[in-house]
Amino acid sequence: MKTKSIKIIALTLLFNYASAFAQNEPAKILEYGVGLNSLNSFSLQHRWGNENRIYRITGTISGQSTNDDAKGSQTVSQDSIPSNTTLSNTESKIPVSFNVGGEFSILNLKKVTDKFGLFFGYSLGLEYSYSKNEVTNTFIGISNPGYNSTNFSKSENQNISPNIGINLGGYYKVSPAFLIYAELAPNIYYGYSKTKSESKNSNNTSNIINTNSNDNISNNFGISGLSNFGASLTFAYRITK
Repeated sequence: MKTKSIKIIALTLLFNYASAFAQNEPAKILEYGVGLNSLNSFSLQHRWGNENRIYRITGTISGQSTNDDAKGSQTVSQDSIPSNTTLSNTESKIPVSFNVGGEFSILNLKKVTDKFGLFFGYSLGLEYSYSKNEVTNTFIGISNPGYNSTNFSKSENQNISPNIGINLGGYYKVSPAFLIYAELAPNIYYGYSKTKSESKNSNNTSNIINTNSNDNISNNFGISGLSNFGASLTFAYRITK
């Protein structure tokens, strides 16, 4: 009988302790956010945790695609061989340039007031970028109308860059369900870059076409995200469970 009473008392104490712990534990939250670094660079964010700590997965994408014939860039020059005054036209084409990346972060939040707070965290990320550029220079004879030459160059670059960094910033609660985060994210990165380049030179006087191609691989380390240009804003929608 005494053993049964002891068990009942122990279970009661355990239940009361669990209830008190559950009441003191911060409410679980879930957030969906959109981050902005510039007008053509944004991120989608999934966040979960509580009022004291948030775990975040971020996906970023940015880029541009243009096909601009810059024929307005014209200069007059004097060639030495052959002796001729020429008009130079420059055409630049950038078919595509984009950057994608992913990041996992742990953010520790510190409430200052009911509306405002600060946070500090750590992050691991990976970025990939690709760009392609083409430039054509055409020289048309002025003093010798029969003379013309063309210089063409094309380059293609791919870069993979893992990084590790810290997150510093603050947040403001517009409402219980809507928050704005502002942060700086300085990081140390390693970059692996591969570049392919090609150039062609030709003119109608010698009828000779010179072609050069080159593949180059480079590795570099660096620090980024320390300036105000590296700051970002995140607009988040919060669900409290």
